[in-house]
This record gives sequence, C-alpha cells and structure tokens, in this order.
Amino acid sequence: MADVKRFPQSYVAQGAGDLIQATMVTTSLKNGAKQVSTLRQPEAGYTLGVRENTVTVELAIDEDGPERDFYNDCRNGVPIQLRVKPPGGSVRVYNGCWSGIDENGPLDDKTTMHLTFIGKLDRPQPVAA
Repeated sequence: MADVKRFPQSYVAQGAGDLIQATMVTTSLKNGAKQVSTLRQPEAGYTLGVRENTVTVELAIDEDGPERDFYNDCRNGVPIQLRVKPPGGSVRVYNGCWSGIDENGPLDDKTTMHLTFIGKLDRPQPVAA
C-alpha cells in the first residue's frame, strides 16, 4: 500500500477560544538579518537585527457580524493573545495587539475581514497530551 499523508488544517485562537469565522491564517517571522561585508572580504557574514512577528487572519463575516469586537480592540490597542496551531503538534503563542483591519464587501461574494496582528512570539510549544 502506498504511503498517503493527510494534510490537516491550521487553527487560530484568541483568548479562550478558536476564531470560528477564520478562513485563513498566515504567520510571518523576520529576524532583520543583514549581509556584512568587509573591505577585504565581501559577503563575510551576517548580523541579526530587530525581530518582527506578524499574524494575519482572514474572516468570513456572517449575517450576525464579526464574532468579536475587533474594531475597538484594534482602536484601543487592547493586549491579546493569539495561538496558531499548524499541523505537526506545536502551538505558537503570540502576545501583542491587532495593528490593522481591512474589510472587503464585494457585490458577488461574502464579506471578509483581514486582521493584522503584531506581537512577541513565545517559543513554539508542543501540544500537551
């Protein structure tokens, strides 16, 4: 029998529960690395800079509206915790705030909300058994 793998979905949670309306989650980690050259040795190495963590979440908004008060949380810089659970048994815990919201209401499709989060990434943790 051939080896066939299952490809499960990722999950994203805020506070006590999953974001039910989420249709996509994207995480980004940048370490600010820069190339270092010297007068005698081009491309001698690198240096690390400021780390940046960004999480973007797309939501499909139903007739009851968004599941949380994202606008006031973003407007007021309310501290929140996000947990992103990709396949493979780890959980990435972020502490920060929503930094931006974009909403799209096309004529021929669902209304979507795109949330941008910035914050500190705690070390990814294995899922507890």
